[in-house]
Formats: sequence, structure tokens, C-alpha cells
Amino acid sequence: MHREHREKVRKGLNKMSGFYVVHGGGETSLYDTDTTMNVFQQESNFQYLFGVKEPDCVGAVHLSSGRSFLFVPKLPEEYQVWMGPLKSKKWFKEKYGVDSVAYVEDMVDTLVDEEKSEEEPIIPIYLLRGTNTFLYR
Repeated sequence: MHREHREKVRKGLNKMSGFYVVHGGGETSLYDTDTTMNVFQQESNFQYLFGVKEPDCVGAVHLSSGRSFLFVPKLPEEYQVWMGPLKSKKWFKEKYGVDSVAYVEDMVDTLVDEEKSEEEPIIPIYLLRGTNTFLYR
């Protein structure tokens, strides 16, 4: 279902190159504890396109190929002590049916490698813009 939604958006954008990128919702810890300030709720556009239930993820779709990418946070080993076992990139790929999974910190390199366009030195990135938008610097 989510793959079909991503494909509709890709076709609707009618662009030849680049990516559309959507950011999922995030969690805010209460001070230095394992408690969060609010009950996590996924950002609705991200939920519609990727179906991901975990916080702090980013999704991207390559406009010319339709390949989908999920970028997940790289959590420290210590996370397991309080929050349970870490999920692997393979787990995310199988669970959410995306073509590729990488860590958020590797997003730029992953997208540049995927585009591989010699003709256009700048890769277009299409983002949602609004109140809930979070842009990486």
C-alpha cells in the first residue's frame, strides 16, 4: 500500500531527476531519562508514504527510478539497556518494504551515489514545506 502511495506522488511530481524527501516525527526525551515528554505520534505524510512507526526516520524516493530509501537513526549500543534490542537495517527493509535502508548520517552520500547524473551537478531535492517541516543543515 505505501509503495503505491509513493509511486502516485512520484508520478504526480512529473520530474526527471532528484528525490522527494519526507521527515518522520521525532521523540523528545525528558531530561536524561528513558521517559519521553509526549506520546510519540508519527508525522502523517511520512506515515502515508512509508508506514514507519519508529521515530526520527527520513524517507526518500528517487524520481527517475522510483527506488525508495529509508534513513534510520544510528543508536548507540547503550540504548538497548533501557529500550530493548536494536533493530537492524535489514529488519527495517523487510518490515517496511523499501528498496534501501541506511543511517540518517549517511543520507547525503547515499542520495548522491544513487543519482549518478553526470549532466546535472546539483541534485534537486523536493521537500514538504510547512509548520511541521524539519530541515537538515
